[in-house]
Amino acid sequence: MTYTQHVGSALHIQEFQDQSEVLMVSSDNFTEYPYLSTLERKQNRLVLISDFSSRAGVSTFFRNVQPQGFYANQLYEIFVRSLQWALYGHIDTPFPTPQLSNANLTALIRLDADGSQKLAVQKDATDYLVSAALESGVQTVYAYVADWAARAGWENLAPLANRMEAVGNEIGTHSKTHGVTSNHEWENEFSGAQRDIQGGLMKYGSDVGPIDFLINPGNTIPMEYYGEVAQRFSLFMTHGGGEQFVPLGYGNLSWFTGQYKDMAVLGDSPSPDYQWFYDGTWSYSTAQITAYEETIFDHMFNTVGRGVVFNQMWHDYGITADRDVEPPRTQSMRENGTRIINDSNVAMYDGIRSKFATSDIYCPSPMDMVNKLRLMANWNFEWSQSENSVTVVLDLSDTIGKELAEYTGGMGINIENTHQYIQSVTINNTPHYAYKDRLVILPNLKPDKNVIELTLGNTRSKVPHLTYISKRMPSIDRVGTGLEFNTLTKSKARCSLFVNEPGILLNADYQEWNRKGDRIVNAFVRSDRLITLHTYEQSDFQLKYCNMTINDFHQDEESVSMSLEKNAGSDHFLRFVGSKSPEKAQYDDHPIPIEKQGSTYSIHLPQVGSSGTLVIHYK
Repeated sequence: MTYTQHVGSALHIQEFQDQSEVLMVSSDNFTEYPYLSTLERKQNRLVLISDFSSRAGVSTFFRNVQPQGFYANQLYEIFVRSLQWALYGHIDTPFPTPQLSNANLTALIRLDADGSQKLAVQKDATDYLVSAALESGVQTVYAYVADWAARAGWENLAPLANRMEAVGNEIGTHSKTHGVTSNHEWENEFSGAQRDIQGGLMKYGSDVGPIDFLINPGNTIPMEYYGEVAQRFSLFMTHGGGEQFVPLGYGNLSWFTGQYKDMAVLGDSPSPDYQWFYDGTWSYSTAQITAYEETIFDHMFNTVGRGVVFNQMWHDYGITADRDVEPPRTQSMRENGTRIINDSNVAMYDGIRSKFATSDIYCPSPMDMVNKLRLMANWNFEWSQSENSVTVVLDLSDTIGKELAEYTGGMGINIENTHQYIQSVTINNTPHYAYKDRLVILPNLKPDKNVIELTLGNTRSKVPHLTYISKRMPSIDRVGTGLEFNTLTKSKARCSLFVNEPGILLNADYQEWNRKGDRIVNAFVRSDRLITLHTYEQSDFQLKYCNMTINDFHQDEESVSMSLEKNAGSDHFLRFVGSKSPEKAQYDDHPIPIEKQGSTYSIHLPQVGSSGTLVIHYK
């Protein structure tokens, strides 16, 4: 196979000296280079991939050089399958692969607060990111430049920091002076920033705790200095290498030869807002940028998948379009017309926010992300397969810190190389009810060996089971004919369940059943919650939609009773269907009308009281 795309400054790995097979070649229309080669020996299997992470390699999704544009390539699927061949050999049976989350994509926002000195910019950026967290559950690492933030006044920033952390976002640092590359001022730039930010905020009533997250300031910090970062921070959100081209990159320093091996690293992906809006060699309208960035998101979600991290670099001045803070050369570019200068950039951020809110993604807190990366790097994994069953052993005994077992909830184990469906799952001999067609959603595991057994079959499972969750899920259990599971969030946790027969979710802030005819309940909560799936004893009443919290539910032949708690919003209502026509409805003993449209009934609650009891009477 030949893959022809523009190749820039790349290291072209040629071939093994031993006899090997070249499966793909890369061409710039003049010269061909071996792109993917394999070599199999008695004791090992090797794969060589060229241009995997260079500035304009063929694996990238977008490039700002000719031929310019978006490339919907399938190369990451090829890379993954090549790695699986190297690990597993000739793949002709189902086998499991752990992944960072149970969703196709994992999202975390990184905010470079280069406008830390301007209070108005900080207020607007805080408003935007708090709103985004409440809307979708996606969290932010909000990184102050410490010296610049002091000019805005810690007394002014403390209330903003409290608002950020109240919805699960975290305060980090962008260094002390934004001047770090290889100047060896680690104590001042890193430790000094940590002390200044934590101390300054705490003095005015904002106890954000340790400043444990670093976003790469200024130029890229060379990898030879990562030891200085690792001894001070849990998460390093780096520029990566050639960040405007390389679309993926995350991991854990399990290979790190220094003393501190548990730092997690997230390379910026995909193209950062800085390049889109301010780089002198880029020139696009906001509409073009938004279309490209949304397409990249869709490609990562639909094609790359496997929990891939979306971690785009955002700047406070980009969100707020503050001309006094944006890079100084932007003014000269505006004056001499060397590139398009957009009056507002917010459409791109709004476009990605919409993708966050409408896609089934995983939305970790920053520390949840850190510990899941640590788990991936440090647990031991083995498996076996026979007929229609797969057995996985995940051993957490060697992970750094026993508390990491509290962060497995929400991760996934994908079953590759099969067209069959998961029928049932047990974890440590206990039935487990969180899975979709070919992926197990993990709960919290034991801090030692965990045995996960799966049965596969040719049809989809019909028992009630959780198919998606956007936040940590410590546990899930069968309760009667229903389910009970918990989730942890300070913003918004979304979930979906397959419920073949109608049911009601108790303690969910919103729920809708069977909208697409797929017998799926979609729901969300806005705080830590224990959610119960209550299945009906009879099908006369079937709840289709409710934007209130149902705390309790009772049903008999003559009536349905629900204890309701109203949520944010002015219009509180529910919709239901059933084989019987309701005669009347009462809310706290006051009659309220029932609207009928076809076979669907709707009840709008009056704008009085925050909670009450709704009773629907039947003839």
